[in-house]
Amino acid sequence: SFLAFYPHSSKANMRLMPCFFLFAAARAGVLRDWRSHGQLLDPELLSHSAENETLIEKVNSMELPWRAKKYERWSHASLGEVQRMMGVLQDEASEYALPSRQIDIGNLPEEFDWRTDPRSFGCPSLSEIRDQANCGSCWAFGSTEAMTDRLCIHKNVTTHLSSQDVTSCDHMGDFGCDGGVPSTAYAYYAVNGIVTGGNYGDKSGCYMYELPPCAHHTNSTVYPPSPDEVRTPKCRRECDDEELSWKDEKIFGA
Repeated sequence: SFLAFYPHSSKANMRLMPCFFLFAAARAGVLRDWRSHGQLLDPELLSHSAENETLIEKVNSMELPWRAKKYERWSHASLGEVQRMMGVLQDEASEYALPSRQIDIGNLPEEFDWRTDPRSFGCPSLSEIRDQANCGSCWAFGSTEAMTDRLCIHKNVTTHLSSQDVTSCDHMGDFGCDGGVPSTAYAYYAVNGIVTGGNYGDKSGCYMYELPPCAHHTNSTVYPPSPDEVRTPKCRRECDDEELSWKDEKIFGA
């Protein structure tokens, strides 16, 4: 088995989920790493380079509809540095898993892209790729991106939900920059709500992302080098703009 790392926007086409009756105490004991699925944990091996020419050649010999290649962002990174950005934890409590259903794929189109669909022209978030900096908050980013998109597609609401609110304030068993579970982000959305908030430097909403963009193991004239260690910013529970109310800026999932 192998993992391929590539630039992407985590845009899951998800419904607004119903309220999950989850409690932090119940969830905190069931979140695990992925060693049961072969996650690499040996410090010595994690110190090795993330680049693997042999793996690239192996993947490309399999005649897949895509080609593997080196990605500049990880050209000087170790396996451990790459792994740190993969913050989704394993949730072993199956009773809290997001619901699934069978769908009829017989009438699906050959291809579909929301970014070019006329119905999405009023939804700028669909073509946005948020920058999580050097923080393992992908579980929060992917969730809030999908929520933001669905609000616009489903309700024509162009509000930008705050990734920082979920990263820093969701304590339903999640750990901010040290990982979390997307399903609890949806539970937080339903129970606590999420305030508005843009990317780093964007104070048009309530709670912008606090970690600045950084150059990930590359030389950049635009961004500073990524720090070796990042701590989760403390939940402030107050808006960047003093004229905005934290309570009033909360949007709740249905």
